[in-house]
Amino acid sequence: MRIGQSSGRRSSSRDDRDSGDSTADTLVVEDAKRDHGRIMEKRVLGTDGLEVSQQGLGCMGMSAWYGPTDEEESLATIHRALELGINFLDTADVYGQGANEQLVGRAIAGRRDDVVLATKFGNRWFDDGSRTIDGTPECARRSRRRYAG
Repeated sequence: MRIGQSSGRRSSSRDDRDSGDSTADTLVVEDAKRDHGRIMEKRVLGTDGLEVSQQGLGCMGMSAWYGPTDEEESLATIHRALELGINFLDTADVYGQGANEQLVGRAIAGRRDDVVLATKFGNRWFDDGSRTIDGTPECARRSRRRYAG
C-alpha cells in the first residue's frame, strides 16, 4: 500500500503489513491520521497480482467535453490523487484527440511505475477533422509512447 509517497512519507507494502511488522502497521495508521483518517484500500485484479486502488481517477473531463480546461489544476488533481494512494488512472485517445493521454503522461512523468493506467485507443484523426478506428499494433504503440517517462 502506498500512502502519500510523493509527500516524503514512507510507503509500506501489503507484504510488510501481513508479515506482522508492527512498525509498518504504525506508519500506515500515522499516515492515515495525516490524511484525515482515510486509507486508500487496494484490490488485486486477475491472477498476476496487479494491485490497484479501490477508487480510480477518470481524467476525461481534464481535456474535453465539460467546457474550458485548466492544465495546472488537472496536473494538481492527478498529483493529489497519487498522494492519497490512488494509483489507477483512466484516459483515452479520444479525450481531446490525444491531449488527455499527453496530460496524464506529463502528470506521471518520473512515477510511471507507481501508476496503473487504463486507456482506450484506436482512434486516428485526419487533417479535415474526420476520424477512423485503427486497431493496428502501431496505433497501440503510439498510445503507449504517450506515457513513456
